[in-house]
Amino acid sequence: MRAPVKIGLVAAGLRPNRVFWAALSAAALAIAATALAAFIAHILARAAGTSSMLYAWSSLAGLRILVAPLFALAFFLSGLCAPNRASRITLFGVTVIEAGVFAYAALAWFHPGR
Repeated sequence: MRAPVKIGLVAAGLRPNRVFWAALSAAALAIAATALAAFIAHILARAAGTSSMLYAWSSLAGLRILVAPLFALAFFLSGLCAPNRASRITLFGVTVIEAGVFAYAALAWFHPGR
């Protein structure tokens, strides 16, 4: 019960710090780029043969895709606390990217025939 209170206090303390929100937005975009790279690697590995090097690297892509919901939740909550419009748009956009990557991968894993 104390954790949400602590998170709220930390977010309230960081809210006026514009440098923090700009850095968080930039880091979120970089993390979303890794999600898109993992997504593309996963798609290309499905088309490649099992003996290709891309297929071997796609196992790391699967691990990155599994972490996507955690990043999506963190970026969504950060977007709710963001003080300016640019940070909110960036963080919510990154949330959509992370959620979309995971949603497609989940559909591909649980319905492989489609």
